[in-house]
Amino acid sequence: MADLKIKFSVEGVRAVLSSFRRIGQAARRVAARIKRAMAGAAAAMGRMRTSVLLVGTAMLGLVGLSGRAAGRFEMLKLRLKVVTGSAEAATVAFKEIFAFSTRTPFDPAELVEAAILLKAFGLEGMDALKNVGEAAAAMERPLADIAMAVGSMETDPMRSLGIEIARVGDKATVSFRDKLGKELVKSAKGVQAIRELILETFSIKFGGGLDEASTTLLGLISTLKGNIFAAFATVGEQLQPIFKPMIGALNAFVTKGIESGALAKFGDQVAGFAISVAALATYA
Repeated sequence: MADLKIKFSVEGVRAVLSSFRRIGQAARRVAARIKRAMAGAAAAMGRMRTSVLLVGTAMLGLVGLSGRAAGRFEMLKLRLKVVTGSAEAATVAFKEIFAFSTRTPFDPAELVEAAILLKAFGLEGMDALKNVGEAAAAMERPLADIAMAVGSMETDPMRSLGIEIARVGDKATVSFRDKLGKELVKSAKGVQAIRELILETFSIKFGGGLDEASTTLLGLISTLKGNIFAAFATVGEQLQPIFKPMIGALNAFVTKGIESGALAKFGDQVAGFAISVAALATYA
């Protein structure tokens, strides 16, 4: 009877221990599943955080590029406004110049520079700018140099373009060869008429090159770059009402800090802290 009781007791203990083991195994399986779920959630959160950072970085880059593009456009328009005397006229002129830049290898800034120079010499309009561009592209010369050559009407600059000019008083004779090699001689009287004759000479001698260049690979790439830049500038112009007050407020804050001495005091505190840290590092 005693043996039977002992047997029952041992079997009962074994059953309890087996139950505990099963419970422990089940708990470990549940813990493992929870761990895997947590790891998956952490990975998902990590991917989400990376995506947010990438999107945020891209957005900041977009804002920065747009702001710079819009600022550049604004400055070019301002230069045109100074010489045209009208914001409306400057806007119209800039649109024409920028459209021209997308079809040519020229940057809007150098086109604006050339347009301002030509206007200073009494030559306006896109036809004048295009003729200067034809000569600059054909001879691989800066636009501003060609515009100055037109304005000065001097012999050496014209000769470097394959054009001979002889001036006597207020009269000038221009001789050159056209694209077929035929020699042409033309005359004009008066400073303005001579300059217009030089532009006409550019058209005859170099005309058509820019239109052909716009269909080449480099011309198409130039068009694409111009359109992308215009897109960034368009976005930036819409953001300017936000940018300008923020930058103005930041400038006012910095100016106030300088004038009040607050920034100088802050600098002294930083310097003192740095000296203390250096002293502790030396002691250690």
